[in-house]
Amino acid sequence: MMDFEGAAMLALWNGVTAERQAEYDLWHTREHVPQRLGVPGIRGARRYTRLRGPMPEYLTLYDVDRIEVFESAPYRYLIDNPTPWSRSMRPSFEGFFRLCCDRLLTVGGGMGCVAAEITFDDDFDIRAPDMLRFLGEMGRVPGITAIHAIRTDRSVAGMPFAIGGAKPAFPDGGALILESYGATELDQALERFRAAAADTISAEKWASLTTYSLAYAIEKPSLERVVTIGPDAVADAGLVSE
Repeated sequence: MMDFEGAAMLALWNGVTAERQAEYDLWHTREHVPQRLGVPGIRGARRYTRLRGPMPEYLTLYDVDRIEVFESAPYRYLIDNPTPWSRSMRPSFEGFFRLCCDRLLTVGGGMGCVAAEITFDDDFDIRAPDMLRFLGEMGRVPGITAIHAIRTDRSVAGMPFAIGGAKPAFPDGGALILESYGATELDQALERFRAAAADTISAEKWASLTTYSLAYAIEKPSLERVVTIGPDAVADAGLVSE
């Protein structure tokens, strides 16, 4: 891993109550993500933790073959039939925010250790030729290893239950994701990006800008080597489960 190669992407943001944060990291790594990667069509996943910005603490990105995977029986089964551990975690989520997206463009390759994301409304035409050309040019900016443009597909059904309280009031039409190999380099690249985009991306569209550090990544070929665990491991790790 790890380039994004599928035609679709699932972007999830969320926080978690402070008393369950360590348990969340364990659950997400050893149960939740491996389950999702068992779904046909889900290629890989990355979990990030926030460095700074207004979006929730965690950002998870799933590389997905095609948008139809989100309506497939295996995927819906996991949504509708959580394990006991997953069911117990859901009430501890905060600020849950989910976008099922078509991946419109990727410039660059590889996986950076930090990323910045900006969400935008439906009225932002990320498909416009001038915008796509601009993003291609920005891929040459030192410090940027990859840029991804994703657009929310409104045909995908939402979650069939409430999770994480009220949905954060951020634009949900899609996102731009910029990757880099260092936090300082990413900040410098963002300054250049914002200056170059002054006539293309209005100042208010930067309100959701949040930077993240990569915490965990896995792709499907590694799934068979993951040692899955259950909630009993919480006690073994010295954590407290609700």
